[in-house]
Amino acid sequence: MHPLIRRAVKKAKLAYLWVTRILLSPNRFKVGFFTRIRFAVFGGFMADQVALYDLKKNPATPRSTCRSSTGTAPGGSTSPSTRC
Repeated sequence: MHPLIRRAVKKAKLAYLWVTRILLSPNRFKVGFFTRIRFAVFGGFMADQVALYDLKKNPATPRSTCRSSTGTAPGGSTSPSTRC
């Protein structure tokens, strides 16, 4: 099989798995359609994970709210901190 065709088949299989397993997963907690699509596309989360982990209020990715604009830790410390 030609390598280009093999790569295309692999990508098609991966897209099929993503659609069937993540995008069309059961929605037991009645998460809204647009919320479900947003978290599936941008985070890879299933609808139930959005509801169970309350991802609207507790984002899965850390935000830059821990540090001020100067890169120092809150509270006036001069050494940058990775934790809040």
